[in-house]
Amino acid sequence: MRKRKFKPFFYVFISFIVLIIASIVYVVISSRAPAFYGDVVYQVAYNEEQTLDIYLPTISLYDEAPTVIFFHGGAWIAGRKESINFKRFNDAINQLRDRGYAVISPSYTLAEDNKSPFPNCLQDAFDVLDWVEIHAERYNLDTSNVGVFGESAGAHIALMMVFSNPSDFEAQTSSIRLNYAIDVYGPTDLKSLYQMQHTDSLDLILSKLPSYLQSYMDISPMIFGFDPEQSKDKAEAFMHTYSPIYYVKESAIPLLIIHGEQDQVVPPQQSILLQNKADSLGIPYRIEFVENADHAFYGASESQKMELQEWIVNFIISNYSTQIE
Repeated sequence: MRKRKFKPFFYVFISFIVLIIASIVYVVISSRAPAFYGDVVYQVAYNEEQTLDIYLPTISLYDEAPTVIFFHGGAWIAGRKESINFKRFNDAINQLRDRGYAVISPSYTLAEDNKSPFPNCLQDAFDVLDWVEIHAERYNLDTSNVGVFGESAGAHIALMMVFSNPSDFEAQTSSIRLNYAIDVYGPTDLKSLYQMQHTDSLDLILSKLPSYLQSYMDISPMIFGFDPEQSKDKAEAFMHTYSPIYYVKESAIPLLIIHGEQDQVVPPQQSILLQNKADSLGIPYRIEFVENADHAFYGASESQKMELQEWIVNFIISNYSTQIE
C-alpha cells in the first residue's frame, strides 16, 4: 500500500496553530493569570442559563472568605467571565486571594439578534448574589463581606445591582448587604452615552461605509432589542430604566470610580455624573482618573497600571467589615 504523504502546507499550518497556542499560553502565564494560582472552581451553574467561576483564596486568613464579585465588560454584546485573567486586573485579583479573599466571576446574558440583554443580565446579577447566600457554607464564603467590581458594561451591571432593587426587574432577592462597589469606566447614563455615539463625526464615518457594514457597526439595535431611531419614545424609556444614575440613593454604599482621561468609548463625563450625584447625596466615594489612558487603559504606563491595582486592593481591604449585626 502506498503511504500518503502530507503536503508541506500542512506542516506550516500545524506549526502556525502551535505557535498561536504557545503565544497565548505565554501571555497568560507571564501576566500571572489568576487561573494558574491556587484552587479555582469552574463552570458552576448559578441559574438555568449562566455559570460562574470561583477563585478561592490562595492563603486562608479568615474563617470565612470575604468575597468579591467581578463582572466582565464587552458592551453587553460580548466578553466572557474568563476575561478576569486577561491582565488588566490580574495583580489585584492575585493580591486579594493572597489576603484571604474569594473572587467570583460570573457569565451573564448578552445581546442576541433582535433580543436585548436587558433585563436578563440584571436578573443574572441578582441571581449571583442569591447563589452566594445559598452556597456560602459549601464554599466558605463570608456573606457579611461581599462587594461588586466591574469594568465597562460589567461596571454598569454592578452599579445597577447596587442602586436599584431586585423588584425593579423581577429578580431574585437576597439578604446579603453589599459592602462596596468598584466602577471601572462604567456607563452611568445611557441617554448621554447613546447621543455621544451619534455625533456628526461618527455619522459621517459610518455614511462612507458600505450599507452592510453600517448596520454591522451600529450595535444599538442589539442592545435595545429594536431600532431606537424608529421608536424614539420607547428608546427614551429604555435608557431611563437601565441607567444607574437614576437609581442612586442617599443610603448607597462606598464607591471607587476609576476612568481613563482619554476614554473614547465611555467618556469620563459618565463617571463625573456619578461623582456629582454622590456629592449631592453625601455618598462616600473615591474617584481616580488615569492620565493619557483610553478605554481598557490603553495608553497608560506600566506604573499607572500597577498603581490602579493598588487603588482596587486598598479600597476593598479598607471596606472589610468586622461589625456583627
